[in-house]
Amino acid sequence: MGEMLVNSAFFGALLTIGSYLTGLWIKKKFKKAFLNPLLISILLTVGLLLLLRVDYPTYEAGAKYVSYLLTPATVCLAVPLYEQFQLLKKNAKAVLLGIFSGVLTSLGSIFLLSRLFRLDHATYVTLLPKSITTAIGVGLFFHEDRTDQHEIDLLGAETVALTQGSPSAFLSGAVLAHIMSRLIRQPHLPLKRLVAEAVETMKEQFGHQYSQAFEVATLVRHAITYSESPNLSPVDVMERLGCDSAAQVLAGAIYTCLTNSADFDGAMIAAVNHSGRSAAVGAVTGAILGARLGEEALPDFYIECLEPAEVLRELADDLYTGCPMERGNKLFDLDWDYKYLHGGQ
Repeated sequence: MGEMLVNSAFFGALLTIGSYLTGLWIKKKFKKAFLNPLLISILLTVGLLLLLRVDYPTYEAGAKYVSYLLTPATVCLAVPLYEQFQLLKKNAKAVLLGIFSGVLTSLGSIFLLSRLFRLDHATYVTLLPKSITTAIGVGLFFHEDRTDQHEIDLLGAETVALTQGSPSAFLSGAVLAHIMSRLIRQPHLPLKRLVAEAVETMKEQFGHQYSQAFEVATLVRHAITYSESPNLSPVDVMERLGCDSAAQVLAGAIYTCLTNSADFDGAMIAAVNHSGRSAAVGAVTGAILGARLGEEALPDFYIECLEPAEVLRELADDLYTGCPMERGNKLFDLDWDYKYLHGGQ
């Protein structure tokens, strides 16, 4: 009976919802501030998974359905916020202080845990952004002449997995790292064929372990299909793709790049005009088309409005030229060591 329950497609969802309802009941019964229902549900979920010896991919396969409710829940939250707008304005200081405290708590906890587990500077700085875009740097630094392509894809997945535990997120990182590593050295490769190659490689490498590999592949195929349908407006397509999860962000960026393969400005406009994670879609779109078209194809105002343009250009050049990061390497670069490994100290 227990094995049948664990193997159920809805085990993860039932466990998540059940744990949260239990947390609500405990909060109402004991009325203590520290008995946060969300915290209790996390502890219960982790404890039961350890007790039942259920691995994360098995749990996530059912729990992912709960995350689909995040977007409509956020929209529903906007209604009471709008209705209480005057109250929010009246308590603006408290609201802003709460937001600021939350940001500091998030960053501070990452820093303290990183120090507790003795992570190096480069690793914990990578943990702070929590973004699929960390795979872009992998694609920029590694290439086939230096590292096997499968290893590059694996590194892309691992860098995203540092901050996003969802398999669909870090598998999207593998696809993005593959595209970037190939495109940065061979910008004239047909983009559609390169995307298909990246997806197939990801499925071959990770499909036996993660069923989400096929979900990511399906989303990307939808993006390719939509790019071949001129009757669909970009806004409609982006809404259909969702552009909320990491895989949807990747699919949205691929769609905008395929439909505006020679028009950087047009691609960026399409990438950010929707209700999803427009900043993330814009970042991935800019990286892919930037690698394909080169800096000279970017409209001047994009560079002029970018405050740390020279710093970013220097960092990108250092990554591209492959400055080694380990002592003992005959090509070891003291400037790289000074700038990045020791924080310029």
